Amino acid sequence: MTMKGITFTAFPGGKRKALTFSFDDGTLEDRRLTAIFNKNGLKGTFNLNSAVFGNKMKYREVYRLKEDEIAEVYKGHEIACHGDNHTTLSFLGDQSTVTSVIKDREALERICGYPVRGMAYPSTDHRPFQKEILRACGIEYCRNTTSTMRFSYPADPFDWEPTCHYTEAMPLAERFVCEPRPGKLFYIWGHSFEIEERNDWDCVEKLCSLLGGRSDVWYATNIEIIDYLNALSSLKATVDEKIIYNPTAYELWFGLGGEVVSLKSGETLRV
Repeated sequence: MTMKGITFTAFPGGKRKALTFSFDDGTLEDRRLTAIFNKNGLKGTFNLNSAVFGNKMKYREVYRLKEDEIAEVYKGHEIACHGDNHTTLSFLGDQSTVTSVIKDREALERICGYPVRGMAYPSTDHRPFQKEILRACGIEYCRNTTSTMRFSYPADPFDWEPTCHYTEAMPLAERFVCEPRPGKLFYIWGHSFEIEERNDWDCVEKLCSLLGGRSDVWYATNIEIIDYLNALSSLKATVDEKIIYNPTAYELWFGLGGEVVSLKSGETLRV
């Protein structure tokens, strides 16, 4: 919600910026990528196709992780859907869309042990009404591949546009770490097999080293960001907007009068 004098420019712990990653397809190169993330204290979301674990990708000498590796490789990160067979949604009817997403969720949830609520489109092609199908399947956001080149929040969680592909990220990362304005969200996406094909591992190491270990940055998965933004939007106010109530389970942080303040779960604040 929008309230006078309040700006949603802070993240958990009062941090002024947020960073998230999203990588697709669950290929062997994710082993190396998650190790780099873990070393630098970064968090990512990994969008997987559960029906093709261990298989070779079409048209590429690229192999997917086996099912028995998934839980360990992605420990501490988010596992999300990518369609069980990576079939473009615009090719599917309603029933087939439901089947693809539900099968993927069920298989991934058996592996990871928590509700899988996120997704990346298995290509940019989808039909607008399919967003409601995804919602009905328990999906709460879905990422596309259109780079905004901005540090912005998702205008539509079911057409979440990332900031940039990892190959475009370094100039933006240099700007992000020096960004004086609060409330900025940096979202980087890609495929780890591209890093191997392009021999970009040194570049990715430098990128993650630059972005990691910063006290003013909240390192989060995609679903953590969605959950937090949803909680912020759930704040309640009196008619005159002088009293704010936090009905959520989160401690929420926001800008008020030029300062960052927090409101714990169940608390009220006079402004």
